[in-house]
Amino acid sequence: MSSARTLPPALAHPSALLTDDAESLVVSPVSPAARRWIGLAVGSLVVAGLLSLLVVVGRLPILSSLIADPLFFKRCLVVHVDLALVVWFYSFLAGLQAMHSRDSGQAFSRMLFGAAVAGVIAMLAGAVVPGSQPILSNYIPVIDHPVFLAGLLCFFLAIVLMAVRGLACSAIGQPGNPGDNVLPTDASTAVLASCLAVVLAFATWVSTEAGLPVGLGRWTRFEFSAWGAGHVLQVANVCAMLAVWLWILARATGGPVLSPRAARPIFAFCLGLCALGAKLKVVLRICLYNPDGVYYHSTGSPINSSKDE
Repeated sequence: MSSARTLPPALAHPSALLTDDAESLVVSPVSPAARRWIGLAVGSLVVAGLLSLLVVVGRLPILSSLIADPLFFKRCLVVHVDLALVVWFYSFLAGLQAMHSRDSGQAFSRMLFGAAVAGVIAMLAGAVVPGSQPILSNYIPVIDHPVFLAGLLCFFLAIVLMAVRGLACSAIGQPGNPGDNVLPTDASTAVLASCLAVVLAFATWVSTEAGLPVGLGRWTRFEFSAWGAGHVLQVANVCAMLAVWLWILARATGGPVLSPRAARPIFAFCLGLCALGAKLKVVLRICLYNPDGVYYHSTGSPINSSKDE
């Protein structure tokens, strides 16, 4: 019995997970903002799954004859990918950030969530605009239409501002209240690292857009603009994943896995590699421009210009 008292509740009394006492062991209070963002993340997965089903079922001979636009299914595929990856990942990250930060600035948080939802709706609307061109670029495929692009930008701006809010709250010493912050210290450090990576990714995208030469084709421009930022976003994804893993391990073991002195240099090292790699990628891609108008991959082979036609 004495050894059972030293274990975390979920391990000391595993049978409680199957009873009415399970909620007290595994459920912690989270803020309404966190619930909203996690709901958006899960909802985006559901809609993405329905779109993938539409892409498959819509190609049946009986149904395909009813759709005159040959690019409709490609546009559905683009929105499917963006919902299943972009909206899912970064809405979930915003939910983690809301768990970390004090539940203050409710009006601002709700405004950002509303902007994100509006952005997702605009992305969905872009799929049904006749004649809009899907661009199957790496990292973030897009639909070359103002409605879709405005929705994607609106969603990302909401995520970036949520990340800035989380970093600002941490900088001025406003972590979550003891009853509100369900994340252990090491997971909170990972969330902040992920938020900083999102801000760096946005800055990388802005600097890339400013440095791209004039006259690029559509595919080439979207491919180049997302290249460096996409690499940085992968670091944000990894840090968010590690935050969830550390959270799960903390719930299983009863305490943080990493001390603050260990967690900070680990994630600082990841961010350092992220910033250096993004800069090198952007410089490399832009420097691969040739005055004759041909752009080259890092392998030395020319980019297939037919994608821009």
